[in-house]
Amino acid sequence: MELHANAKLGLAGRRELVLAIEAGLSLRAAAAAFKVSPATAHRWWHRWLEGDRLAMSLLDRSSRPLRQPRRLSPVEEEPILRARRETNLGPGRLAGIVRRARSTIWKVLWRHGLSRRPRGQRQSYRRYEWSRPGALLHMDVKKLARFSVPGHRVTGDRSTKDMHRGIGYDHLHCVVDDHSRGSRPYSSTHGWSQAQGNAAPVCRRPGLTGRALPMAVGSAARPDSLLPRGCASAS
Repeated sequence: MELHANAKLGLAGRRELVLAIEAGLSLRAAAAAFKVSPATAHRWWHRWLEGDRLAMSLLDRSSRPLRQPRRLSPVEEEPILRARRETNLGPGRLAGIVRRARSTIWKVLWRHGLSRRPRGQRQSYRRYEWSRPGALLHMDVKKLARFSVPGHRVTGDRSTKDMHRGIGYDHLHCVVDDHSRGSRPYSSTHGWSQAQGNAAPVCRRPGLTGRALPMAVGSAARPDSLLPRGCASAS
């Protein structure tokens, strides 16, 4: 059961309230006992009577007005719905087609469950592959902080946190061949990331010429100079 966002009593509390009034409590006394206002007790008591003392009479009612003289009739809504199904356009562009206000079109679409346009089936993958091994290499660099003793996650002791200052970082270089997707992987750890010698072992591997090198390294390395100079020194 969906209750009003600010409802003080649930369905069980409303039933106990009306049963207490039916047992002899006054509206004001019942309201004080259930910590609600006398107007709330009066409302639920009279709804209980008007609903033939059925539990359904204690449910929340719709806040929509009984009369909506400016609401479009089904005949007037049909051109909006038909234009939506034929063009799949939004309310802003449908306004120029059906000559209605954008807000009116949105309300009509929402009432009929058409306010969200159906999405087309998306391609689950987008694959590309170069023609031969070694032509395209994917390289990434991960910056790893060094430590001298195990940290507090293992030992639970935070007193050793200052012992790691000034130790430095290691940079893990990982290279994957685009054609084979991992049949000739390469990874190595270096003390700093911008040394041109880091790419030399990649170029010395058989079949890896490294004509192109897309990198996802941010500021950890320089993709314009790392591989070309490393391959030049290795050749």
